[in-house]
Amino acid sequence: MMKTAVAAGIVVLAGMFVTPAYARLGETREQVLVRYGKPTETKDLGKIESLHFKKGAFTIFVEILKEKDRAIQIYYWKDTPFAPAQVTELLSRNAEGKLWEQSPPVMMSAKRSDGGTARGEDQKNPDGTVRYMLAILSKNAGGAIMEKSPADEVGESAAKEIDGL
Repeated sequence: MMKTAVAAGIVVLAGMFVTPAYARLGETREQVLVRYGKPTETKDLGKIESLHFKKGAFTIFVEILKEKDRAIQIYYWKDTPFAPAQVTELLSRNAEGKLWEQSPPVMMSAKRSDGGTARGEDQKNPDGTVRYMLAILSKNAGGAIMEKSPADEVGESAAKEIDGL
């Protein structure tokens, strides 16, 4: 009985320290490389460096904003549709401490209160095959750091409407 309890405890503890193999928004370039290893391809896009990886069924593009050394956008690609649970999990892993407001999971789009966004698309390839993509963007996506997110600006405008009531 004691051996079983100890073995179960070891399994639980080991599971707590396993790092999932998904890059996270906000990670540094070095953290992304530790998580994935050597990129299959690297592209210099000016202010952004795009690192490409292959992990299992996924092809992953992690875009690093050079001046901040942070992952600001992650594309997950695969050959089969994303299950709603996969979308929810990837959003959770890329929340950056914020909550996502998700449309129905089959729509594959979500917004965060700080301006982060996520969207999914199907891409038809020239050979007729389809690839599925989920892109998750930080508030900082696009190479420009926003002082205020679109959600912040909407909130401020709404607050001004009730000033003086």
